[in-house]
Amino acid sequence: MAFWAIVSDTIREIRAKKLFWVTLMLSATCIASLACISFDEQGMKILWHRIPDFSLSTSDPLFASSISTFVLSPFLIGMYVGKLGTILGLVGTAGIFPRMMERGSIDCILARPISRWKLFFAKYVGGLMFMVIQASFFVVGSFLVVGIRWQVWLPGYLWSILLLVVLFSYLYCVSVAFSIWTRSAMASLLLTLAFWFLIASLQGTRDLFEYYTEADQFKPAKKALRIAARLTPQTGEITIMADRLMDPTDPTRHVDSAFFKAQTPGLSAGERQRALEHQKAAKFGSWFSSIGSSLLFEAVVLLLAGWRFSRKDF
Repeated sequence: MAFWAIVSDTIREIRAKKLFWVTLMLSATCIASLACISFDEQGMKILWHRIPDFSLSTSDPLFASSISTFVLSPFLIGMYVGKLGTILGLVGTAGIFPRMMERGSIDCILARPISRWKLFFAKYVGGLMFMVIQASFFVVGSFLVVGIRWQVWLPGYLWSILLLVVLFSYLYCVSVAFSIWTRSAMASLLLTLAFWFLIASLQGTRDLFEYYTEADQFKPAKKALRIAARLTPQTGEITIMADRLMDPTDPTRHVDSAFFKAQTPGLSAGERQRALEHQKAAKFGSWFSSIGSSLLFEAVVLLLAGWRFSRKDF
């Protein structure tokens, strides 16, 4: 009971902060912006103004596919799920552990009949609930707007709630570890964003070596980069998964086909399709291995952070 009481206290603490409501307002603004756009058989309208010479309309048999590929995928999934939503979550939760460890506050909390390990994980779960609330509000709201206003229903898009929480957890564990080490919300936020940039750079370098280096002298470097990239959270793959789940009937979603066209102009359509799928499998592997290795990293970081918190002298 004490565990869930602390989780509830953490959620109430988050809701009491202005940042929680500012984040909801930003999400609501994005959803309202989507609601201002509508489509009909003649094209697109923004509020009551029709956009001239806009070719995409509901009479197009590929309308739903085009909306998911050129609107939902790059903006809602690419920007919110992949970047903005996670950053807002990190900003909103960066102060949870530093505030708890302030003198006076930590004394009252430790007076409760609960171990430090349970206290640590209760606060961590409470922080995750911030992202659960924010992700559910944005994804469900945008899903309903796109379905009602645009007549495009993509139930697979709702998987973005879970994937956004998973992506956030990869980085939130690092934020918690830095919070316990520095006792500073700003320092932990900046260090976490720097860590995110570093692993993104590492995985980007791995991709460059995989794509553009075939010489034997690069094989050791490619192998080392492959191992190093796999030991870090696979943050970039979450948007790939969300994109594929949004429209699972299209097996080539989120694949850089221009690369294959440039490198192998003589391939037939069938050969290029097989090459795309092979490259996608080689680059991203199975979803189980991607999420599994990232959650293993998260578990190790949490255990180290929890151990440090349990041994810390307040």
